[in-house]
Amino acid sequence: MVALPSQRLIGAPAMTIPLNELTAERDRRQDQVAELCVKCFGKTTVHERVVRLFEEVVELAQAEKVSPDMLRKIVGHVYARPTDAIEQEVGGIAVTLLAYCAMRKMSADICERNEILRVEHFLEQDPEYFAKRQAAKRAAGVSYEPSRTGTVSRSNAHGT
Repeated sequence: MVALPSQRLIGAPAMTIPLNELTAERDRRQDQVAELCVKCFGKTTVHERVVRLFEEVVELAQAEKVSPDMLRKIVGHVYARPTDAIEQEVGGIAVTLLAYCAMRKMSADICERNEILRVEHFLEQDPEYFAKRQAAKRAAGVSYEPSRTGTVSRSNAHGT
């Protein structure tokens, strides 16, 4: 779990966010998901997780009838600009997801918890379920090979 007593807000060095029970609960769930990832895939990489995040976003865009052409235009537009801090991008993903869920009148928290339960169910039914899916993605060339980048644990992802 996160060992820091507080986290600095980007762009506001004098302000901190206390790690209270709400953030502690979120961090517990984050640890739970990290453990599920190891059960599903073994050691994974940051780049593999980013590719999976992108895949989930594309699947949501597909469900919302966003055209592949629009997605290609967005990718080109984004890659033409300089990068921002990773923490800022993660915050942007989180805030955008919350805004989307609010518009859809869904609880992001309930969706997240239900997905964790779904993953656990699949693992109970077939411990190799996700490994098989991952192997199929690698065979199709739409997944990072673990050997292409270094592995990251939750502790060293936070710089600890």
